[in-house]
Amino acid sequence: MSAAARAFVLDDFNKKFLEIQRVNPGCAAYLVDVGFSHWTRVHSAGKRYNIMDNNIAESWNQVLKEAREYPFICMLEYIRTTVMEWFAVRRTRAASSASVIAPTVRKIVEENFESTMAMAVRPISDFEFQVQIRSGECFTVKLVEGTCSCNQFQCLSIPCPHVIAAANRLGVSVDTFVDVAYFEETIRHAYDEKIYPIPSVGGILLWEPLPGQKVT
Repeated sequence: MSAAARAFVLDDFNKKFLEIQRVNPGCAAYLVDVGFSHWTRVHSAGKRYNIMDNNIAESWNQVLKEAREYPFICMLEYIRTTVMEWFAVRRTRAASSASVIAPTVRKIVEENFESTMAMAVRPISDFEFQVQIRSGECFTVKLVEGTCSCNQFQCLSIPCPHVIAAANRLGVSVDTFVDVAYFEETIRHAYDEKIYPIPSVGGILLWEPLPGQKVT
């Protein structure tokens, strides 16, 4: 199911979904009822930036595993302090980075670059190229439009191997094709705001201390 969810083109999705139907018809029927736009890249109406919504929810549930047993106010305070610490750590990390692009995305770009070694790039026009991979399959890259026929570039907003090969042929920096959402400056701005404790009024706390937390 993961392969179908992460497919970049419709043909690949259809092949994987037919396999699901063959192996587990009940699962396939359930996925149809859910709606393809809710769990697949190729049918998504917007950009997922390589993040699947259910993974975020499951990760957050794991964080709150212990806090779910707390009284309601304590659970809210646990969430506040957790997010406060996350923001502080990520703010410091982003401020100390000298890279233009986030390290995780930089790693993806470098891995994609390694895949370009055996590709043949031929110009179609000034900014359009045919990129042929080792198997003989060809892809069309349009740098001005920001598209590649593999659809990976459009889905992730990170240069795919074909776009990197075309950019190198043209002598253009690959970083210019990375979406601004992945820039370190964007990440720094994301954590600009600070999360403060809830103050007390007249010596009375407006929140309940977490178990084991000292109040001064």
